[in-house]
Amino acid sequence: MESKTIGERVFGHDKVDVGSVLFSRRVRAPVGVIADVDRPEVTWWSEERRDIQTILDRALPDTFNFPVSVSEDETRMIIASSSERQSSKFHLLDFRGGSLQLIPLGESRPWLRPEEMAPASVYWINARDGKRMQVFLTVPRDRKEGERVPLLVLPHGGPWARDSWGFDPEVQFFANRGMAVLQVNFVDQPASGVNI
Repeated sequence: MESKTIGERVFGHDKVDVGSVLFSRRVRAPVGVIADVDRPEVTWWSEERRDIQTILDRALPDTFNFPVSVSEDETRMIIASSSERQSSKFHLLDFRGGSLQLIPLGESRPWLRPEEMAPASVYWINARDGKRMQVFLTVPRDRKEGERVPLLVLPHGGPWARDSWGFDPEVQFFANRGMAVLQVNFVDQPASGVNI
């Protein structure tokens, strides 16, 4: 801070800015980052954490899995798992004693079934000025191939907001009622990358 210079870059992404920095209280330093690209991506700088992430992603496939709380000694973590079709489920990851246990704790909306929710697709489109914009398109689950359905454009708030891949009850509400839902991340907004 005294020199007022920017140090060496430790992480960067071509399309988006870092969404969250993951800190370790044990080593008192950042240990990873989350970047919200097409789907959120966790990048761990520690091999141990990368291995844990790999195990989590195999045990809880098709979801974004990340720690929301970590014990002081970092032997236990509460993991949140979600997707565009599944609201958050929580698990205790306990690796004391040399073994890994993944214990279900609860879910935020247990009455919803992921298989009844509509899937979302991510696209990158060109704006009139040639800049790339990210859009999410959610179509009704029971839509037949080639069937035309109403399209609802659902703009996010702003200016300090953006849509991301994940469970959105409002989107699911409209898709469940037969509408396709389009969410557009405008070009000049937070987390759009260094070119903005």
